[in-house]
Amino acid sequence: MVRKTTSGPTVHELRHGLKTRFVASLLALVGGWAALGSPAQAQEIAFTEDGHPYVKGQMLVKVRSAPQLERFLDRTRSSLGTLAERKPLQKDQGGQWYLVQVNESIGASFAARDASAAGDVLYAEPNYIYTTMIGNRPQPGKDPEYDKAPRLPSPEVPDPQLGDLYGMRLINAETAWAITKGAANVVVGNIDTGIDYNHPDLINNLWTNQNEIPNNGIDDDKNGYVDDIVGYDFRDKDGKPFDDNGHGSHTAGTVGATGGNGIGITGVSQKVSIMSLRFLGGAQGSGTAADAISAIEYATANGAKLTSNSWGGGPYSQALFDVISDANDKGILFVA
Repeated sequence: MVRKTTSGPTVHELRHGLKTRFVASLLALVGGWAALGSPAQAQEIAFTEDGHPYVKGQMLVKVRSAPQLERFLDRTRSSLGTLAERKPLQKDQGGQWYLVQVNESIGASFAARDASAAGDVLYAEPNYIYTTMIGNRPQPGKDPEYDKAPRLPSPEVPDPQLGDLYGMRLINAETAWAITKGAANVVVGNIDTGIDYNHPDLINNLWTNQNEIPNNGIDDDKNGYVDDIVGYDFRDKDGKPFDDNGHGSHTAGTVGATGGNGIGITGVSQKVSIMSLRFLGGAQGSGTAADAISAIEYATANGAKLTSNSWGGGPYSQALFDVISDANDKGILFVA
């Protein structure tokens, strides 16, 4: 059952259609299902009056222009704190979202309430925390170097554990594979805990940024991210979105484990390009709304056709709704 959130903007939802309305409702629904874990950064966790976790001292603010943000910050500096730290997150026709730092003695929930009443601010909300649906124990060996992909055997060798995937039978995958097994030019953004990008059943189906030179510490393609060869780690802010949890590699395998390589399983798409976008991590697979927004923005700007999102928690988020809707308007499907 999917229940309709009462805090979502109905007119906005109708304008963007059923797909984004369903996603917004789903994001509101799953809050009670996920276990809480703190983000990688040393951030203190606080809770709203309704019990929703967020990063203490951080809120998301949307304004129509940068000068409006500055006016708001100047006007509220004495009551909310310094507010000197701010980061642009997402921009659409309605305005720009920013991540701002407020006085930690004042909860972001209360600060957002004050900000929403200010004339220059369109929306404001705490920087909520989201998690994977199932927490896993972290795996060793975080952030190894990316290895060159091995060649597939020729002719193709059946995947030994294909018979264990009852889901493939339920969706009649073999009938679909008789028509197509997928294509490398279809890019899927896997927004999760990262991917084990050296896994032999995933490495051949990873998206690679052809305009970036590996491990040289330079943003070669000028997209704002250094060494983003297979994606980006928005949680730890580096170009190695390696899976320290296991959940992201699992979802990536479901999307596109290599077919016919004689190893393990196969994904629904046996040939595809999976972009590793990490914003969740740790034993509970947790991360912030701000980093989720950055991951969706990256997928939108770097050629993804759709994104896979097996995560949730927290209440309705206008900021997440906006970035999902903007991606949808640009032809990118958000799958939850």
